[in-house]
Amino acid sequence: MKAVLFDLDDTVLDRRGSLQVFLQWQLNGMLRTEDIDSAAFIVRFLELDDGGRLWKDVVYRQLIEEFAIVLNWLGRRILIRPVVSSTVVTY
Repeated sequence: MKAVLFDLDDTVLDRRGSLQVFLQWQLNGMLRTEDIDSAAFIVRFLELDDGGRLWKDVVYRQLIEEFAIVLNWLGRRILIRPVVSSTVVTY
């Protein structure tokens, strides 16, 4: 190995910009719902994400709760709500 590159200040990759594009794609493609305010979802994701410091399962769990995310799958509306046991959160 001749070199190792660390991008600690986002000068090589604009992580925030890339993440915003990805989230918009996710909202338009995967979630395909009009029930979610896209701008608010993206802003909240970025707040929770905290520059990549928080695990994404925690970020998405919080977003599911806050936005009461409902998916349309095969023509059926599915409300995603976490089921909380004493120590483990499952979906």
